[in-house]
Amino acid sequence: MSDLKKNQPLGEIFANGIDEKQLRLVADKIFENPTIENVSALKKFTGGWCFWYYRQDLGRVLYGQDIFGRKSLCWKVKDNKETRLLSFTISSFPGEQNEGWCEVRQGSVFLMDFGSSEFGIEVINQNPYIQDERIPLWDLRIFNIDPLQMMFHRYSYDEIYKSPDDEENCTFKFYVYNQSHVLDAGIMLKPSTERLNKEEVDLRLNPVAQEFILRLKEALYKYIPQNEPKTPIPILFSGGVDSLMLSILANEVAHPDTQIILISVAFGQTESDYAEAPDRPRCIEAFKFLKQRTAPRNDRYRLVHVNVTREELAQCRNAIISKAIAPLNSVLDDSIGCVVWFGSRAKGQEYNPAPDVKLLDYENSPFALVGSGADELLGGYSRHRARFIEKGFEGLYEEIVLELIRSGNRNWNRDYRVGISTGKNLLAPYLDDAFVEWLNSLPLELKMDFSLPRGQGEKRILRVALKHLGVPDMLAFAPKRAMQFGSRMAKLENRKEKGSDPCIRILSN
Repeated sequence: MSDLKKNQPLGEIFANGIDEKQLRLVADKIFENPTIENVSALKKFTGGWCFWYYRQDLGRVLYGQDIFGRKSLCWKVKDNKETRLLSFTISSFPGEQNEGWCEVRQGSVFLMDFGSSEFGIEVINQNPYIQDERIPLWDLRIFNIDPLQMMFHRYSYDEIYKSPDDEENCTFKFYVYNQSHVLDAGIMLKPSTERLNKEEVDLRLNPVAQEFILRLKEALYKYIPQNEPKTPIPILFSGGVDSLMLSILANEVAHPDTQIILISVAFGQTESDYAEAPDRPRCIEAFKFLKQRTAPRNDRYRLVHVNVTREELAQCRNAIISKAIAPLNSVLDDSIGCVVWFGSRAKGQEYNPAPDVKLLDYENSPFALVGSGADELLGGYSRHRARFIEKGFEGLYEEIVLELIRSGNRNWNRDYRVGISTGKNLLAPYLDDAFVEWLNSLPLELKMDFSLPRGQGEKRILRVALKHLGVPDMLAFAPKRAMQFGSRMAKLENRKEKGSDPCIRILSN
């Protein structure tokens, strides 16, 4: 813990996913003149990012995160009932439930002015839950703030994030709203409204599916190290179409000597439980297909089974997973968070090991690939089909837009925290900026078609692309399973709960 000194005119900065020098240049202009033009310059930073920047000389803090919330940034405000002064804290990994923490809205930038009052600040550069020095974590705490002098500005990427004019609807009840600006998110959050008839879809689908492969491969080049053959590539692997596509293309992108480690998670108490987890046999079939594609090599793909007992689940949830999920606390957050955590930690046993070929140290790899974003972009959830049946194309379009503007705070902030708690940065190629921009330029009919049966209409372009790569029908047209059901996580808990219910197993920690 370190106090900032008065002789530091430009204060302190924390940048995750952004070049610090470039951020300073942009942020200093915003501090000096917070116009929409200066704030819009932040859009040049692509990929996942979050930051905070404190200017001691101005008594201001600027903070925010990228349009899809691919990192994590949280804040909380506490008031001292005796002094009536406030404290304000920003953290990427708060690790606390029931303490007033909230996630920073994805795609939003905030400017806070604490006025001329005397207040204190401290930077906390240690986290009791994260021991990996490769993970950037710096917390900022500002205390003894006079609420009457505090002003708050919000710059949002979409109209849905406009700050409310009615103070009664504000999260804060004690600051002054100055004004609300809206940044144009353009095509990143707004898919094409172009419509195609069946003949046009039939004409364009196959060429576009082939372009899908090329575009996603371009995204993977940004995430997979090209000159580090001894660094394995872990992939959280269900055998479903999202992770299968990443696994196929990773083989084409990675260094020839790099091992690709497929991580399959299952929950249970016996070997029979693990074998009967719905995802497990599909993982094995997909693994066999991948091995066949790379024959005669027998060491390119390795399948690791992570088998989790009820006792280990409870122990790890209490020790760290509940802290990583915080401040979220629903049953669904717990289920997904636990599956992702055990997959990211990746402690398991290799399935059908290749003889005389050493399995590299994949547990300490600094990253893992995940299929996040595919369902949101390509209509992979059952609610998309239900919305189409109920409201037609217009209802489906509205639902897809909602996915894009809320999934960062629903899923991706949480998953980032879960990943870094195991020392891994979870990388999502489907959420690459350029790839998303291209996908959103396509008519919905090329990406999904809910006139087709389940397993065919969802993520249609992805399934057709897999067929171009020689994937058999049993894998290319396998219906989606939610990870908590495919891994038997939900069955192990054996509780009649709704996904939106508060999870007592988290909140009791």
